[in-house]
Amino acid sequence: GAEADGPAAPQAAAGDDEPEAVPPKRRRPTAVLKRLWTPLGSLLRRVGTFLVALPLFWLRGLLWLLTALLRPVSSGFSAVYDGFAHLYHVALEWALAHRGVTVLGAVLLMTWGAFTAYHMPFELMPPVSTGRFEVQLDAPPGTPFEQLEQMVRDIDAAVRAVDGVGQTFATLGLETATAPGAAAGALDLSPTRASVTVVMSGARSRIRADRQEEAMQAVRQVAQRFRDATVLIDPERTPLQMLLGGEAVGFRIALRGDDLDVLDGLADEAAAALSEVPGLDDVMARTARGNPEIQLRLNRDAVSRYGLSMNQVTDAIEGALEGALADTEYVEFDRRVPIRVSSRRDGESLNEVLDRTFPTSNGGIPMRELVTQTVTAGPAEVTRTDRMREIAITATLTDLRLSEAIERAEEVLSGLDFPPGYRYVVAGEQEAVQSSFRGLAWALGLAALLVYMVMAAQFESLKHPFVILLTLPLGWVGVVLGLAVTGQSINVVALIGTVVLTGIIVNDAIVKVDTINRLRGEGYPRRKAIIEGSALRLRPIVMTSVTTTCALIPMALGLGAGAELQRPLAIAIIGGESTGTMLTLLLIPVIYDLLDRDKDHLQPAEEAEAVA
Repeated sequence: GAEADGPAAPQAAAGDDEPEAVPPKRRRPTAVLKRLWTPLGSLLRRVGTFLVALPLFWLRGLLWLLTALLRPVSSGFSAVYDGFAHLYHVALEWALAHRGVTVLGAVLLMTWGAFTAYHMPFELMPPVSTGRFEVQLDAPPGTPFEQLEQMVRDIDAAVRAVDGVGQTFATLGLETATAPGAAAGALDLSPTRASVTVVMSGARSRIRADRQEEAMQAVRQVAQRFRDATVLIDPERTPLQMLLGGEAVGFRIALRGDDLDVLDGLADEAAAALSEVPGLDDVMARTARGNPEIQLRLNRDAVSRYGLSMNQVTDAIEGALEGALADTEYVEFDRRVPIRVSSRRDGESLNEVLDRTFPTSNGGIPMRELVTQTVTAGPAEVTRTDRMREIAITATLTDLRLSEAIERAEEVLSGLDFPPGYRYVVAGEQEAVQSSFRGLAWALGLAALLVYMVMAAQFESLKHPFVILLTLPLGWVGVVLGLAVTGQSINVVALIGTVVLTGIIVNDAIVKVDTINRLRGEGYPRRKAIIEGSALRLRPIVMTSVTTTCALIPMALGLGAGAELQRPLAIAIIGGESTGTMLTLLLIPVIYDLLDRDKDHLQPAEEAEAVA
């Protein structure tokens, strides 16, 4: 029994330990994504490689094509540069051997530049055509409104007959107030004044400027038929010109004195003389005479003879002409209207009012016996400058620079006989020219000073920065030459280009002097260091000058709208950079050789022998 029971227990135990059924494992989402990403990632990598390789392939092919096409140009440039480098080496050795002649030639060239610049025309801004001008018509006082309208119609018809005129706008009897101190937008009613605004069409500025000149000439021809009427043609100016100049008309001569009648006579005489100057059109004296008026002056002897006071007579005449203010006012909501009571009948003339009798203690007397009646032209406005009365003479310039016009005007005005206490002053845009040029001269001097200070700190020397600064007058010679050859004037834009050139042109000299100093520090003799340094830095200097010049050529050609304003700046930089670089290549080594007389550094081997 014991043996039978033995095996049974293990069986039971074995039955108790039998493992239970394990459920199947669930696939995780990451494993599925991993199986999907493996082929997808491979595909994306191949597509990305293809997308990156395709542009690189085309770029490499394009570079190969450009290299093949530009190889003749590169070979030609290399040949030209090699020839130029050989000539430069020969010229540099000659200049170093004839230092006095080289320096004298540079001085003569700078003297010629200063002389030429002094005789060149000066103006604030280069001429810019905005394609818009205004015709101001001032008819004599008393001109019927229908006649003024016909004048405007004649001007409009003459302008529209010119090819290139886009639109015209006419305003009669109402103009914007231009008197000094007038509020912005204030309007002044004048039945004898009109204005016609002409807008040109076309995109090309040069053609538009020529057509605008034709339209302005057509207006001048029509204006010759208007008797005693003043016609002023005022070309529109750019906002920059208005900001710098401040005057609507560039040419302006101011006559100053104390008596308005004397000033009026001088203004008429000066305007007639200036009208004969070629290039001065639409000369107009802005006299102080206004509309005709009747002045009543009290006869003091008659007033005192009848025992009256001055206030009694003036109050009576004013009450008869204008009436007297009542104590009450007409009130309409918040508006109060004064009431004036007058005994003057409707249509009653001044002479009929003066025929009335004035009651006195000795009986009634006519008002006419108490006053003196005169007809005169009263001043429309009185302008004072420096406590003196002033009348301005303005004109439009045609094919004439402002400085040339001022010079011719001064020659004419110097021949007139001005009474003591009366004089003429050049005003308008010329004042802005002088002020702007003074400011730019200070800026130019300050730029040169800052450049010198920075280079003195860099080179730790006072002589070497001075050598480098000699490139500035050489560059200015190129500026004058470029402006003179292209027919430009010396203006604010060109001077801004000169200030910019101050920081550009010294770079070549800095590179050259720094290389020469480095070679001398390595033990080269002074003359050999100058020649080797000039040869080493010739290509970078030439390439810098060529790239700068080529980049500014489109601006210098004056292409596009408003390019006339940018053209002087580009011409100034191109002329100064090219001419200054060519002169710098020869003159800077010569000046360096003259000023740097320090003992040459010894080679290391020679130093050892000297120590031994």
